[in-house]
Amino acid sequence: MKTMQAEYRSDLATLAKDIADRNTEAAERNARAVDRMARWGWWQIGIAIAAIGLATGLILHFMPA
Repeated sequence: MKTMQAEYRSDLATLAKDIADRNTEAAERNARAVDRMARWGWWQIGIAIAAIGLATGLILHFMPA
């Protein structure tokens, strides 16, 4: 009986380690995704500001006086 309990505990410990490893991998993937989104967000804002400035400049330049 003690042998079965030891095997059961060993299996539970292995399962817990596997779950912890998967959680760690998922957290790392999420961190990388958030980092990518944060960096791309700044580029998108910069491009939007430049496009608005260019459009405003063209409108003011070609607007009849």
